Amino acid sequence: MPWPETVTLGPAWRDTFGYGSAILDRNERLGVEVEATPRRFFVTSLKTLKIDAARQLAQDLFGVEAEVAAYGAPSGVAEQPVGDEARRGARNRAASIVREPGDCVVSIENGLFFESIAPVAEWTRADDYLAPRGVAVDRAVVVVAFDDRIYEGVGAGVLVPRRFVDTAEASGWATTAGQAMAEAWGVPHDAWHEALVGVDRTALIRSAWWPR
Repeated sequence: MPWPETVTLGPAWRDTFGYGSAILDRNERLGVEVEATPRRFFVTSLKTLKIDAARQLAQDLFGVEAEVAAYGAPSGVAEQPVGDEARRGARNRAASIVREPGDCVVSIENGLFFESIAPVAEWTRADDYLAPRGVAVDRAVVVVAFDDRIYEGVGAGVLVPRRFVDTAEASGWATTAGQAMAEAWGVPHDAWHEALVGVDRTALIRSAWWPR
């Protein structure tokens, strides 16, 4: 499915740091439509947040309380993926896990996507976000490898303030925009989404497949 050039803005919050960000609708739903139940579940990260997300996916899509084996798989892309690098990174991680029949591998990669969102120009703080190539939106790409098929979904996005994108780009994408925000605001790296828009990262990842 092609990505839309314009995305409708969802609910917006004014956070304690003075930014008025917004959550954007998901771009693609993870279309896993299978009758079989995986024999084993794997996730391509050692991060607790992603392990929990994989357990939630198993519950939501397959109806099972799964034990998930976690592996620190390489993405093969920059620390801060941009655009299709996020898709490639998630797929690279999934491909690095040796699967047997009946195994399900869950791979999650957040990335920055530059999108054209017309309503942002009407914001009083639009200059915090607008850049020549559009606004930067952080989205989670979720890849599920099961049997002989690869499924892919892209979750709801969060607008990222331009100055943190500039910091990441100045580092050659070796530093993520999320790391820059976490350092500036004194919050854990995985907590900047909630600090900015009031919704935690787990919920944003889950939006790639739920509601179905």
